Amino acid sequence: MSTTTFQPTNRNFKEIMGNGVCYTVPKFQRNYSWEAEQWEDLWQDLESSLSENEAHYMGYLVFEKTATSTHDTEVLSIIDGQQRLTTITILILAVLTALEELVTNNNDAEKNKQRLETLRTQYIGFIDPISLKTKNKLTLNRHNDLCFRDLCTLALPTKRKKNISERLLIAAQTFFNAKIAEKTLGTGEALAEYISRVTSTLVFTTITVTEEGSAYTVFETLNARGVKLSTPDLLKNYLFSIIDKQQALNNDDIEMLESCWTEITEQLGKVDFTKFVRAVWNSSHKPFVTERRLFKEIKASIKDRNTVFDFLQQKLRKLSPIYAALNDEYDEMWQENEYKGAAKHLRTLKIFNISQPFGLLLAAHEKFSKKEFVKILGYIATVSIRYNVIGKHSPNVQERAYNDIACDIDNGTLSSLAKIKQRLAPLYPNDADFKQDFRKKQMPIEQSTKKVRFLLACLEDYISGSDITGDDKISLEHILPQNPTPEWTNHFGDDTEEAVGLLGNMALLSQVTNKKVGTLSFAAKKQEFSQSGYTTTKQCCEYDAWDRAAIEDRQQWLAEKAALCWRIEFDN
Repeated sequence: MSTTTFQPTNRNFKEIMGNGVCYTVPKFQRNYSWEAEQWEDLWQDLESSLSENEAHYMGYLVFEKTATSTHDTEVLSIIDGQQRLTTITILILAVLTALEELVTNNNDAEKNKQRLETLRTQYIGFIDPISLKTKNKLTLNRHNDLCFRDLCTLALPTKRKKNISERLLIAAQTFFNAKIAEKTLGTGEALAEYISRVTSTLVFTTITVTEEGSAYTVFETLNARGVKLSTPDLLKNYLFSIIDKQQALNNDDIEMLESCWTEITEQLGKVDFTKFVRAVWNSSHKPFVTERRLFKEIKASIKDRNTVFDFLQQKLRKLSPIYAALNDEYDEMWQENEYKGAAKHLRTLKIFNISQPFGLLLAAHEKFSKKEFVKILGYIATVSIRYNVIGKHSPNVQERAYNDIACDIDNGTLSSLAKIKQRLAPLYPNDADFKQDFRKKQMPIEQSTKKVRFLLACLEDYISGSDITGDDKISLEHILPQNPTPEWTNHFGDDTEEAVGLLGNMALLSQVTNKKVGTLSFAAKKQEFSQSGYTTTKQCCEYDAWDRAAIEDRQQWLAEKAALCWRIEFDN
């Protein structure tokens, strides 16, 4: 079998399991977790593919060649794919159970016994030629393997005193036993043929690597292509295995580590785990690392039990709730009085998908008071608007600078707000440049309705002292309509499409008023604008006609206000 890292191979289940290779779920891999919904989906997909005589694609499998491989037996660790391989094996066990019933009932007993042993050897286990002991082709983790071994004997264990994942294994076996019984395949030939068709129909893309660093690179490469694999499991296996190799873990140790890991993942919820680990790492390590190099850097730096425990407890566990809160402006953390203003700044980062400063913010939260943290968060939000949203400057340059600042906060070099502002200055476009960028800014509406509405709401808050950035009932009006009538297009000509997307052409209205004005003439719209509760919208009434000159003049007016709204006062 190939051990190259980046040459995926498409193979069916028969080719993967129907050979001399053994597969093992790593010691600290998560437990079996599929439930009835997943079993039913697999069954229905399989039935459909079999009826249409078509292959059914099951996604990626990532394996790692283990040190226990020998000349006679290759052993691969399942880095990603254990749920699918386990469930399909249980389906095959259901067919073998039906075959065994034929033998028990003396139905063509000799031939069916031979079929049973041949198929069992091919897909479930075989006799080791050296030890002469039966070896399962698939070994699950420490919580699941004993129960799975019982299933492989074609016995259905009791659920009594079984953990949740073991109960799921037994339930899966019961589910597929019933499905096979319903098919009434009847004869040994039909059952054997069914296994042959199933194992030929289910197709995977397999990748086999030689060590964890390569596996992680594969995961990040596939994740970047939209194939989401279990990167938390990969990191967990690596960290826990370091501890276990240097000093064997007892059950209490394992439970403590598992509890710690569960707390981390539960705190994060749906937040991207890899981005979290990268932000944590870049909050205290130079130079900053990309997602692609993250796991290599962790491996190079974390090599013993003490550093693992420190990374787990003092970094991942401690910072996971902070990182989760940074991704949610409505998190209960920000309801405290001392965090007043934080939610609005976080909304800025979220709406514009800005994550580069998260490492810096993690470090700042650890070292500064809550009120000081909110001020730093405000600086970051302001820089983000000037640098990223309006200016469109290089995020790589910015991320390196944020990494330097984060590490200096972490090591105590930066300990005052004044020094942090000074370090942020190179990332802060000056007023002249910012206003120039703002005057030219276009935001095509198919991408930016929410973003433009937020920018205008922030300006409205600044000018009128309101607080409307979190109001989802505000509507965005295009004064020159997105779908203009001939009256509008005749007026703007070839300039229509470009003018529609300029910030000066947009205003805030209530949803009811916005529907009402639609593609009306500017004169008719002005009557509604004059009744608006938004100062920035009433300003449109200053123009006698709505043409390119009016749009540019209004955008200049907005630019002047924006330079005051998003501003950091630097010490001279």
